[in-house]
Amino acid sequence: MWVDDQARFAVMQQIICDLERLTVEQRAQFVDLAQDTRYERDAAERALTRWQEQTLWTSQYCLTCFPKAATLLEELLASHRPLEFPYVARTAAIDAARCALLADLQPPIPDGICKILCGPVEDVLDRLVVEPQLPL
Repeated sequence: MWVDDQARFAVMQQIICDLERLTVEQRAQFVDLAQDTRYERDAAERALTRWQEQTLWTSQYCLTCFPKAATLLEELLASHRPLEFPYVARTAAIDAARCALLADLQPPIPDGICKILCGPVEDVLDRLVVEPQLPL
């Protein structure tokens, strides 16, 4: 369990950075995944918003408890990151970042919501083949 602001920030930042490093082909796959899951993610996003309202884990309260991570989420929304992605793919990335911000809180997020919201990001990042970097 991690409740540290810095840990949440690091996970969120890593998600966005990894997506911004995708190749053109991987980006296309991610956009397709995001498009294919948009209706399920919309429903899950509404359920997550209801959970936040019912548990008082509102955006404002998260900003108080996790200022660095919550500010990053606001900046991602305002800056349209990850860059060079269509709206449907950006929302999938933001959904995953939002789940990272809200991970391990009490009461817990209802089962299945974050699995749906993080699906496209997890799918594409799980497929990445990390190329070994040769020293210069």
